[in-house]
Amino acid sequence: MLETLIITTSNMFISWRIPVILISVFVVLSVIAGILIAVLVNKFKVNVILDADTAHPRLIVYCNGKQVKLGKAPKNELDRIEPQKDRFNNYLGVLAKDGFSSGCFYFEVQVKGQTEWYLGVTRECVDRKGSVSLSPNDGYWAVSLKNEKYRAHESPCVSLALSVNPEIVGVFVDYEKGLVTFYDMESLSLMYSYINQPFDEKLYPFVSLGYLKNENFTPLIICDDY
Repeated sequence: MLETLIITTSNMFISWRIPVILISVFVVLSVIAGILIAVLVNKFKVNVILDADTAHPRLIVYCNGKQVKLGKAPKNELDRIEPQKDRFNNYLGVLAKDGFSSGCFYFEVQVKGQTEWYLGVTRECVDRKGSVSLSPNDGYWAVSLKNEKYRAHESPCVSLALSVNPEIVGVFVDYEKGLVTFYDMESLSLMYSYINQPFDEKLYPFVSLGYLKNENFTPLIICDDY
């Protein structure tokens, strides 16, 4: 009987110990991930300023280039705005002023309160007229929120199962390694990574509010505490 009790107690200890070990490993990995993200922020964060000359006419880019939101211009007024080569004319997008063609860089975008957004990096030469297809084949590396669903814009799109709703998204690019990685900065967790991408021209940070059906006037904000 004593032997049976010892065996039972031992089995209970083993069954209890395994979840504790798994939780401990998860905590350690989370701490390591947090440290690595902190290193990215401190070493590679760049000063992203949005370029109003590339913005869709309905977008309002703040004078400091750090925020963008929807304006209320009626469609007939938008139609009278003279088209520009570098400006999006259908997609509610805007690029950064400066691009990068080597090394690593990192930036953050606050998306809190906005119900439809797209962000990431894009090639300098992408077509900004008409409907925009977000995929690496079309020169975009992006994640998004639309209809309460998070996606990475591979071809086809990849649904992202996130444990929390991101309020600040971090974007890290390693040009030489062909890597674009997105982080949820509140939970310090990985959202998605594009790997082994064939970069061959400048990459520009970009943000977007989708198309004209978006009626949420909450701004997207470039976090500038670099």
